[in-house]
Order: sequence, then C-alpha cells, then structure tokens
Amino acid sequence: MALIQCPDCGKEISDQAPACLNCGRPVNKTLQEEPEAQQQSIGLTKPQKGEVTAAILIFSILAITLFCGFFHIVQSSKNGLFFVKKTAFTLSETFVNMDTITGVPFIVAVAKYPLAIRAMQKEGIIESDEAREARVQQEINEKVKVLQKQYEEQAKEMMRKMGY
Repeated sequence: MALIQCPDCGKEISDQAPACLNCGRPVNKTLQEEPEAQQQSIGLTKPQKGEVTAAILIFSILAITLFCGFFHIVQSSKNGLFFVKKTAFTLSETFVNMDTITGVPFIVAVAKYPLAIRAMQKEGIIESDEAREARVQQEINEKVKVLQKQYEEQAKEMMRKMGY
C-alpha cells in the first residue's frame, strides 16, 4: 500500500482507497498513471531509441562538418598528422598531404593548394612569400659572387697567358 496525492485537492490518500476522503474524487489505476498520460498529452514523452540515434548522428555530422570547415587536416611523413586552422570557413582543401606540397615546385603547390599554403604560412609551418623571396635572392647573390670570382680568376689566367 502506497500513499498517492489526489490531483484535485492535493491530500495524500491510499492507493487502495476507492475515492479521496477529502474531495470524493475516485481513485483507480488511471489516477496513478495520470502524470504519465499528462506528459504524453503535452508532448513530454521519452524519446525513442531511434530518435536518440538520429539526434546523435545529426549532431556528429554537424560537428565533423564544422571541424572540417575550420581546419586543414595535414599529413606528413616527417611530422605525422596535424591540424592547421583555416583562414576562412570552407570545405575545400580539408585533407592536405605535406609531402605533395614540398615535393613539387612552389608555384605548382600554390596553384593546387592556395588556401592550405596561406594557412600554413600564417602558422609558420611553411616559410612566407617574403621569407622565400629573401632566401631565393640571397641564394642568387651567393651564386653570382661565386661566378664572379670564377670569372675574375679565369680573366687573370687569360691575362697572364697573354703576357699582361
């Protein structure tokens, strides 16, 4: 025997009593099940297993889409797998192979992966355009110095052979 609350007057009554002693409302199984029936009538039902699965699936797809929209997933034989924040939300160039980028001329890599290149330059993973141009200019200057020195040595040798 359990005590239940009368929905009309709120007094506690026995679940075995035929009616509420205070207000006279009949007590039966529908009274005991009434809170659940009320919940169903206003749409407060327990979600079904399929509904929960669908909600989890939709949430997972949304989370993966957002992640792929905001990050490049970069794979490298040297550094493994890592993530680089994209400069803007986009689903293009989500999966990038660093070995492909570094294995082709830079201009080809920029043409194929412009967004990933910019994001990795911003993060300092790949040298910036300015740093690359400075490095290339320095390499050119060093080669010019070497060639100039070779030319001067050859010119001296020719002048010596000619008797000057």
